[in-house]
Amino acid sequence: VLDKGNPAPDKAVLPKDIFAPTPDKAGVAKDKGAATPKCGNGIKEAGESCDAPQFGGLSCVNYGHKSGLLSCNGCKSISSSRCYTVTSGTKDLAPLVSGSAARPRVAWNTSSGGGLAAWDAPYSSGTSIPDVWIQVLDKSLNPMLGSGVGADITKTQKGIEMQPAVAPFLSDMMVVWADDRKGTTGIYAARVSLKGVVAAKDLGGVVIANATGALSSPAVACLSKNSCLVVWNDDSGSNTQIRSQVIYSDSFGDLKLVGSISKQLSILNQNRNYSPTIATNGTDYMVAWTTKPQASSGTKIYARGVSGNGAPAGTVEKFVGGTGNYSASSPSVAYSGSSGQYVVVWEDNRNKGYDIYGARVDKSAVVITADLAGVKLAWGNTVQMSPSVACTKECLVAHAAGTSTLNMNNIQGVRVLDDGKTLSVVDSFPFTLAKGSYRAASPDAVPDSNGNFLVVWRNQTAAGPGSIKSLLFKP
Repeated sequence: VLDKGNPAPDKAVLPKDIFAPTPDKAGVAKDKGAATPKCGNGIKEAGESCDAPQFGGLSCVNYGHKSGLLSCNGCKSISSSRCYTVTSGTKDLAPLVSGSAARPRVAWNTSSGGGLAAWDAPYSSGTSIPDVWIQVLDKSLNPMLGSGVGADITKTQKGIEMQPAVAPFLSDMMVVWADDRKGTTGIYAARVSLKGVVAAKDLGGVVIANATGALSSPAVACLSKNSCLVVWNDDSGSNTQIRSQVIYSDSFGDLKLVGSISKQLSILNQNRNYSPTIATNGTDYMVAWTTKPQASSGTKIYARGVSGNGAPAGTVEKFVGGTGNYSASSPSVAYSGSSGQYVVVWEDNRNKGYDIYGARVDKSAVVITADLAGVKLAWGNTVQMSPSVACTKECLVAHAAGTSTLNMNNIQGVRVLDDGKTLSVVDSFPFTLAKGSYRAASPDAVPDSNGNFLVVWRNQTAAGPGSIKSLLFKP
């Protein structure tokens, strides 16, 4: 009996030995002379559709997938929920360049049916000074701006433009980045169409924030009502803080700021706060970041909700994860529509090697009780780092993996279910999404219009140069 939620696509021909006697209304085989099957003994007997690990010759291939494991629902039906297919991008998004392409980010615009990846890379061969580059992707991950080329959207500006982030904005994309054109690093933004064209009024970038010190690591999320929240590190004072700014497009098509002063989100820990990440539920935002408390040698993950108009929730940020003097860092956050909660993931070395942990928070950034200690999501290699989480009906956590921090040569993934009560791992062990030529790093994952996941990542050769690659993960 096939799981109705996972039908075999294209009516695949199934092995003859999977057919059991026709069940009656109670679901019991009409073979009164046969012994009663014993579910759970690992042997598929008459009257059973399966008894793991026996599935009557079936595999995930019969359900239209290339990899994964079938599961058995009480010996009565077969589920392909643990099957998946990884489709590598047909072409590189960015070429191998001296100085290396790095820090890729990607977003998918459901209303327009296309994606946009952004990264920083040298503006020409023979230099290490980076610009912000983009590539437009169609539904099949085909690069639309030329295979392995992309477009430099900041080439008219002098100085360093780096650390881009991207989010869907109306029918286009909003790209933000760090920029030192005025002597100190500020945060800039530009609207980019899914033809790779920068809005005429945004050519060169619109300044979002400037300070006497360095502003860096921007992240952005946008609402359908024509506004976005941009967050970043602010190192202009004696401590590094997380700040935010709402931006919007006015009736004249100009990109504007809401208010003249950005808002500080990090209040509790007046020491070092960095690496912000952001997600939205379509109405409000959730911002998470890494904090180095003054009284601890370790790092922790904190988060704070922000309303659609930019007002921070509560009076201070909330603790999300991390323990003792160990390191919890590199957070990523996504909204889980199946539970109405946000899922925050991070790398964590509480077990000596780095594993991936996660926790769910409500819109006020309060951790769900069941996740207070953090839920281990990915382990098994010596090192799992730099996670990125994206959610549809289930969540994909993509991360870099290897035998040491100097030998991260795989991009791996693990699927996570959030039923509103528990955060559970679908896969018993992380699976390989991609292998790097020498090293693989910086994965970024987003859902597409079809319930699949688009992942971009940095591929580095032994000689040093790096390229940006893509893949499509089909649950």
